[in-house]
Order: sequence, then structure tokens, then C-alpha cells
Amino acid sequence: MNYLKTSILLVYIFLFSACGSVLTRYDNADSENPSEEELTAEKTQVVLGEPVTSELGKIPNEMNASVQKWVNYFTGRGRPHMTRYLERSSRYLDLMKKTLKDEGVPDDLVYISLIESGFRSKAISHASAVGYWQFIRGTGKRYGLIINSTVDERLDPVHSTQAAARYFKALYNLFGNWYLAMASYNAGENRIKRAVMNNYTRDFWQLASRRKLPRETINYVPKFLAAKLIAENPHKFGFTNINFQPALAYERIPIEHPIDLLTMSKELSVSYSDLQKLNPAFRSRYIPVYRKGESFIRIPVGMRDLALVAVPKAKAKTSSLLLTDGDTYRVRRGDSLYVIAKRFGTTIHKLKDMNNISGSHINIGDRLKIPGRYVSGRPSPIRYAVNTKYHRVRRGENLTSIASKYGLSLSEIRDLNRHKISRRSVIRVGQKLLVKRGPSAEGLKIHIVRRGETLSHIARRYRVSIGKLTQLNSIEKSSRIYVGKRLVIPD
Repeated sequence: MNYLKTSILLVYIFLFSACGSVLTRYDNADSENPSEEELTAEKTQVVLGEPVTSELGKIPNEMNASVQKWVNYFTGRGRPHMTRYLERSSRYLDLMKKTLKDEGVPDDLVYISLIESGFRSKAISHASAVGYWQFIRGTGKRYGLIINSTVDERLDPVHSTQAAARYFKALYNLFGNWYLAMASYNAGENRIKRAVMNNYTRDFWQLASRRKLPRETINYVPKFLAAKLIAENPHKFGFTNINFQPALAYERIPIEHPIDLLTMSKELSVSYSDLQKLNPAFRSRYIPVYRKGESFIRIPVGMRDLALVAVPKAKAKTSSLLLTDGDTYRVRRGDSLYVIAKRFGTTIHKLKDMNNISGSHINIGDRLKIPGRYVSGRPSPIRYAVNTKYHRVRRGENLTSIASKYGLSLSEIRDLNRHKISRRSVIRVGQKLLVKRGPSAEGLKIHIVRRGETLSHIARRYRVSIGKLTQLNSIEKSSRIYVGKRLVIPD
């Protein structure tokens, strides 16, 4: 008996070691989490259809108590959720099914998107999984998605579906059946590997019945099967008044230079919002040439000729814009995600997403990637406060005494330093507080610090002395300057 167990174990080890590793994906962004009681509603009997086939096998249709519970839930207390999912599904089903077929996987997998995001492009999970297929950043990049500060293809229905198909193909090749591939998509393939090897079975239902999988994963496959049954025949399950959205339709035109989507919308006489919805992967109005030889924008059907004429007119005027993506910043004392996001003109979510941070805790000395942005390659006219005055906190001082010294009220000094002072007005020795904001000056040159630059480099570039540069910007010659900092350049 021991010899038999050892032989089986060796077979599994050989099987998994022969397969390439797949980057894990751990989360589920679906918002509803019904209890066991909610899953035991009135019974609805189901007649199964034929399973869908593809070049990588087929997804079997199956009905058991676990699937029935989810059918009961979706037709009972979960009906509002399913109704919304079905309404959105008609916008993407044909497009996503075709994409899945083209990639050689069963088009039934489209219903994974239903249970993951409800077909919402902007769905975000607690673990920063994003989009229709709920990719975390690393997994998305592994399977070919471009994700940076200007483009996030997790939000694109075509590119994200292509990546999901590649991921599922890898999981199917690893486990040899679709149920375990789905379980791995939910829990991570390493966890499913361990469950298979420790229990000598690749039968999902056996692993689930023995409670050898996470609770969410035990429910994941039955939930998919129930959603698939209902979505394929909603009328049969009582979903008779669904306001299905029209199918997504568009044409594509190639671009060879950055496009201003707002200008393009005006040239085409369509709303900017509608054009944005066709191009959800782009984070701003500026569409970069981000894939060499294959960068496109989507336009409404029937507008191709007009759009081709409009492309030169919609060329981004800021042609000298540079994308400073991936710059890093070392966390200092007093920093928080909020403070850093404000400093670099970004959001906490983007910071967490780029650095794979699930919570809000950061440590002094951590090096964070800063989301890039378009910045002018040339100095541009701005309004900037000059002749400002700062006070460095000394031992024994408090906010009230400092405010009094400069003729300010407590609320005024708080307002001047609202991103530096906590709600409890706590300050620390050595902290630099703004105590006077100088008059604004029009037309001053500014320089945005880039990676590798120093005060000396910047001074030489603009042919000014370091002394003038530091004086105008109220910094010391020995001070370190961080990437993204705006420096006023003396005339």
C-alpha cells in the first residue's frame, strides 16, 4: 500500500514539475457574498444542455446540490445582482466569446467575467484586481497586458479577454481539466497543486466535498455553472424583463502619433464620454502610441473616413510630452500614501496598484514606483508662489507659538500646511512649515525633476547659479530633490 501511494505521489510530482509555472491570481471582486442559508432557497429543477467544445477540451455541464444552491440564490435573493449582470452582458458577450474562440478556449469561459466583475470594466477588488477579468497587475503583465500610468489594458474588453484566455490555457495545460483550471484562477495554482498532490485526486468535487479547498473556491465552480445556466436561458429562470444593453460595436483606425481624444470627439461631433467608453484602457484624454505598429483608437461605426481626416487635427499639441513612468521615491519619515500621492499629483489607488500594496502601511526606506505622467519637455508658463517663507520647527515649539510668531491664526497655519500637519496638530522637531505664501508670478519657467538629476545638473542646464535656484525655491544647497518636484527657474 505504501509503495502504491509513493508511486502515485511521484507521478503527480512529475506531472507538475514538467509544467511551467503560472503567476497566481488570488482574489474575487464580486461584491455579493451570500451565506449558506441564502444558498438554500426554494428549489428550481434544471435540464442541462450540451457542453461547449474547443481545441482544449470542453467544459462539462453538471448539476448537483452545490450548483442548485447557486441557481436558487441567483433566482432568489441574488436576483437584483444577476439582473444587472445580464443587462450588461449583452454589450460584451459576442465580442468576448469570439475572442475566446480565436484564442482556442471554450467560449463558455465568458461567464467567469460575469461572476468576477459582472462585466464591469472598472470593478476593483480589495486586492487591487482590476477589470472584467479581475487581473492583478503582475498576472496581467505576464499574459501580455500593458499596464502603466497612461494605459491599463485590464480595462479593455478585448485585450483583457485575450489575456484571460492565455491564462486559462496555461492552467488547463497544467491540470488537464477545466474545473481545476477555474479553481486555480480563483485560489492560485500552487494551492490547487498542493490539494491535488496531498489527496491523490484531480476530481474537483471530491476535493470540495472533503473541504480541501478554500471556502470561496469550493463555491467558485458551482457559482460559474449556475451563472452559465441562467445566462444562456434567462427566460427559463424568470428573468423576463431584462433591459439588455446594445452590443458593443466600433471601428478602429491606426495612429502614428499621440491623439487628443477630446479634440477627436469635437471633430467627429460625438460626445467625449462616448469616445472614452469605446477606449476605456486610456487613463487620460491623451492616447499614446504605446504598441509599435499596432496602436489604434476605436471610433463609432460609420465614422472611419471622417476619423481618418480628423487624425492630423487631433494630434496632441503637446508633442514634446515625455512619459516619466516608473520613477521611484524612497519613503521618508512622516510620509503616508496620501502625502506621497498628493506630492506627485496621483492617487492612492494608483500608488497601491503600481506597487502591489494591499493595505495602507508603508515603511521608512521603502522605494515606491511613482505613476508616470505627461510632463512638458519645455518650461511652460504657470502661476507659482515666490518669496515664500518657511519656519523649521525647534525643540519646545508648538503650532500655536509658531503661528503667533508670524502673526497667523491657528487655522491659517493649518491651512498653509494642510498636507503636513495631522488633525491633532502634531509637529516634529526639524519639520519645515510654510508661514508665508508669496504673491503669484505669471510666466515663470518651471522644471520637473526627473530621475538622476541633481541641483547642479539643473543649474547648468538653465545657466543659473545653484544659489539662485535654491533661494528662489526655498531649499538648501545640500537638500536632496525628489523625482517629480517642481522647481522655479530664475530668469
